[in-house]
Amino acid sequence: MGFLLDPAISKKVQKMRSRVRWGAKAIAAQGIDQTRLEIADGLTSTSAFSFLVMGDSGFGPQPFGHPQRELAEYLATQMADCRFLLHTGDVVYQMGSPDQYPANFIEPYREWLVDGDRDKPLDYRRLIFRKPFLTVPGNHDYYNLPFPYGHLIALLQPLRRYLKIPVTRNISLCGSATGDTYARAFMDYLKDLSPGRLTQHLDQHYTTEAETGRALTYEPGKFTRLPNRYYQFRYGGIDFLGLDSSTFNRPVEIDGAKVLAADQPWRDLPPNLDWEQLFWLRDRLIASHQNPEVRGRILYLHHPPYITEASKFHETACLSVRRHLRWVLDAVATRLPDPDASPLLDLVLSGHAHCFEYLRTVETGHGDRHLNWLVCGGSGARLRAQHAETSICETNGVDQQVIAKSQLFIGRHSHGADTHWPYTFVRIDVQPGKVGDRPQWIVRPFIAEWHHETWTRSEFTPIVL
Repeated sequence: MGFLLDPAISKKVQKMRSRVRWGAKAIAAQGIDQTRLEIADGLTSTSAFSFLVMGDSGFGPQPFGHPQRELAEYLATQMADCRFLLHTGDVVYQMGSPDQYPANFIEPYREWLVDGDRDKPLDYRRLIFRKPFLTVPGNHDYYNLPFPYGHLIALLQPLRRYLKIPVTRNISLCGSATGDTYARAFMDYLKDLSPGRLTQHLDQHYTTEAETGRALTYEPGKFTRLPNRYYQFRYGGIDFLGLDSSTFNRPVEIDGAKVLAADQPWRDLPPNLDWEQLFWLRDRLIASHQNPEVRGRILYLHHPPYITEASKFHETACLSVRRHLRWVLDAVATRLPDPDASPLLDLVLSGHAHCFEYLRTVETGHGDRHLNWLVCGGSGARLRAQHAETSICETNGVDQQVIAKSQLFIGRHSHGADTHWPYTFVRIDVQPGKVGDRPQWIVRPFIAEWHHETWTRSEFTPIVL
């Protein structure tokens, strides 16, 4: 993406902190946890429920049709039976800009939006969801454009119209302003509120008491905002933790495993990694395992720590996220009396790779061993094929050791006119299991496939975990 600029991690963190007034006195004085969300649908205590997962969706029409809309229509058939949707990032391509939201998000997902069926276009800054639509940012949601690019495109528009050259919906005149568009669309954007309005807003919407402080109350159909770019919520006794992996997806020259194990204050560390978020994840996972009311844990983020999709197999961003997540899980394991009593995470959900994939780690020598990893990034962007290698290896001294194996891959396959384009979303059914046992997870991939100029819909055989 030569014409896209990925801002520095320190800039992403600073900008996002300012948008939610992170740590402001008025917020701290009320005992508010700015990373805690509570869904007010009256059903959070039920032990059996279903939810949906998708990612890398907001691409708009492609030469052969509109896979995003085709999948969104299929997705809507599951809406009534599912409590919420998790989106693993890259909500809007190519750079999450305001002018791309109407065509690449609002119009395709109109069934999820209050007043989404009206002809009048909705403002991306005032979206209200009928059911919880819970996102984390992807790298495309943060991208900026070089200063001359937007102006050049604007100058060429009259010429393109004169020559009758179609303007694709993915061409933008501006970038995301380092994630500002994403923040205004999905997060509780507090930056523009006066002191008086801020106090009133906090009293009105941060009303649910949680063990970590007052939480933002998410009311489907009324007020549907996220407290931060990373956050936690509990549903049916399951802790869900959404992460912003775009701020810890780069390598650093420091032993982060020792840092996290020693509880070093994050403010004293180099600013080229989001240490604050890593410490937050460590502490929330420890607290979750110590809480007898919690029966499972799901992590969702954009970059997949494990993936065999060809274009991401060796990507530095994915390898860095794997390494940094390991630091956290290793630190968590040292704080638990019996870390092998239950998996540190029941499911890890991600996107970024344009496919669906189920992988399972074997013995990695770290806290990420024997875990289930689902990549749900095949929901609209151009699909990718699988790498020739379907196992993932790392060097252990001088030997290569298999640490993860692909169990199922659904992505682009075959060639030329016979190419299959199977776009996917996932439904996960949570079953309570026996009293005191971990829940059972039933993973159901849904496929909308374009092949030989025809769309077909199907369900893949459920995966029981």
